Amino acid sequence: LKRDEEITITLPDGANVPATLAGRDGGTDLAVLRIPENNTPAAKTAPDASLKAGNLVLALGRRGENGVSASLGVISASGGPWRTWRGGQIERFIRPDINIYPGFSGGALVDVEGSVIGVNTSDSRAAPASPFRPPPSPAWSTSC
Repeated sequence: LKRDEEITITLPDGANVPATLAGRDGGTDLAVLRIPENNTPAAKTAPDASLKAGNLVLALGRRGENGVSASLGVISASGGPWRTWRGGQIERFIRPDINIYPGFSGGALVDVEGSVIGVNTSDSRAAPASPFRPPPSPAWSTSC
């Protein structure tokens, strides 16, 4: 997120709606956006069983106006807590054998069912280009 004002997001039906910044965590380089009430369902989250080595995953991202990009791979490992280079504490990391391209940071890592298993990040010392699994929280289940 490069600016805090005039934020818009694109909904699955292609409609652009205004969004406001609800919160930001500099340690993990994540922001939570709030949108007006609508009928967009929350993303389905995968059970922890989806985090097994060898399971197929798809990393999704968007860079500018170029649309959604994807990269297919497998989980090579997952583990416990680590710290980002900015000092953020991550409860669980996922190490996929996958290419995380520019614009993927903050995007979803999904399983073969299309359920979200993590959030892509590309700026950590401990696990470069590794998605992580946020702890269950209101932000995790909020519609975006």
